[in-house]
Amino acid sequence: MKIVASHQPHFNPYLGYFAKMKASDTFIISDDVQFVKNGFMHRNKIRSWQRVDGWRWLTMPVTYHSDSLVKNVRLAQGAHLDKLLNIVRHEYQTAPHFLQTYAYLEALKEDRQSLSFLYFSFLSLGIFGYLMGMIPSVRLASSLGNDWQRGDKNGRLIALTRAVGGDAYLAGAEAARVYLDPKRFADAGITLLTMEYLNPEYPQVHGGFMPKMGIIDALMNTGNDARRLLSAEHYRITEMRP
Repeated sequence: MKIVASHQPHFNPYLGYFAKMKASDTFIISDDVQFVKNGFMHRNKIRSWQRVDGWRWLTMPVTYHSDSLVKNVRLAQGAHLDKLLNIVRHEYQTAPHFLQTYAYLEALKEDRQSLSFLYFSFLSLGIFGYLMGMIPSVRLASSLGNDWQRGDKNGRLIALTRAVGGDAYLAGAEAARVYLDPKRFADAGITLLTMEYLNPEYPQVHGGFMPKMGIIDALMNTGNDARRLLSAEHYRITEMRP
């Protein structure tokens, strides 16, 4: 069985994103879909010692239009990483693995005013994937053709799976329940799998544990031990039947 998964590119995605990437044989970056304002593509949560709720958004400013596809989104003018890195330093300088993780984040600090968000997210995913011990097989959706009707989410995923020679598609459990049709996949000869990531606890600075923080939080707090958070015991994969 060749398992295919797909997702929009994310900056600082949560651990479940990497678990799905690790469990797939080919991971497709969905750069040909519409960019969603205030979603998780260009921002995610980190822990915070000064916020009442114990967390805050870490956001990469971007420039886009209401109908922009992900591949056409660019970093906002002057969107250097200095401000983001200052926020990370402020919140995590007491974390056990701050120096190691921060050094890798600084590798993204070059002047990237004219860079596309897609390329920047590739760079960050490459760094985070390396730190998590992963070398995934990644493809861009836009390079695989568009053999489906616009707006047909099931048809799009079936076509992408076929385009890379897959016979199984792995989706997040919540997304699968909302918009995927198991019969469409079965009729296409593709096994529909769903993953539920169990958000295992790990030590966090600032007290207590909050799930679904961005990957930066896990790396700051656990370093190389973050890799164990992607082991099979921390997620459930089930087949979704018609």
